[in-house]
Amino acid sequence: MLPLIESIIDETDVKKVVVSSPKDYLSPVVKMLATLKDKRDGKKVVLPDDSRFVRFNDFIKGMDSNNLITPVPFEKDRPSLIVQSSGSTGKPKQIVHTEYNFNSAVQKMAYTDLPFYKGNTMHISIPPFIIYGLGNSIYASMAFTMKAEMSPFVDENTVYNDLGKFMKQSFFDEHKNIFIYTKNKIYKLEIFSVHVDRASSKSYQMNFTTMNLYKEYIDLMKEYSVIKSDVEVDNETDKIVTLYSCSHERGNSKLNRYFVHAKLNEIS
Repeated sequence: MLPLIESIIDETDVKKVVVSSPKDYLSPVVKMLATLKDKRDGKKVVLPDDSRFVRFNDFIKGMDSNNLITPVPFEKDRPSLIVQSSGSTGKPKQIVHTEYNFNSAVQKMAYTDLPFYKGNTMHISIPPFIIYGLGNSIYASMAFTMKAEMSPFVDENTVYNDLGKFMKQSFFDEHKNIFIYTKNKIYKLEIFSVHVDRASSKSYQMNFTTMNLYKEYIDLMKEYSVIKSDVEVDNETDKIVTLYSCSHERGNSKLNRYFVHAKLNEIS
């Protein structure tokens, strides 16, 4: 996409192009191998010798916290950014997002019961070169006046494959609990369901208008589970946590996701 933008930028009023590559988040050794492979395959992309083009990491480092940014008027249909899809449904595609589209995605997050409040920190483990990492993480953090904490390296095996390990009963039997360590508290997650479901399924549901609907959801997730767990969940008193990621199960649609559901316990 970079060569295409370089060829047409003079026909636009674009002042800055922030360039991000998946290779920026690889380990040094893997990054070197990826660069050699791209060079061999004739796919090596060189940043243009043009001040309008800047790497994402350099763009962040160059920001002066004392500078005030003057917001521009909102225009619903004005293109806001071009960003790649994640590739979970096939070859990554370049997609144009309008200001309305981009802002609507973040606005929807305000209607969830997640703690998007000023002063909180959102940990971002997904690279910003896909729309989810850029929109639902970085831009959302700014919109909710939160702090965005980014991982310097993203291990593909950690991001996409670890949840899939719970699909095997033998792995689950040795890893029945997940621990979350925050600055002030420690939480224990007791897994009660693991399964694969569609990206548009009810497994994503987070809000329930009645306790009965909440119980129906818990029972349904238990019914979907491919592993056997003796964890009991009380819909009247217990809170649950749902972890999900792209599924790489052989034979399954790329539209599927891994889901791991667990009961939340505060232990300190």
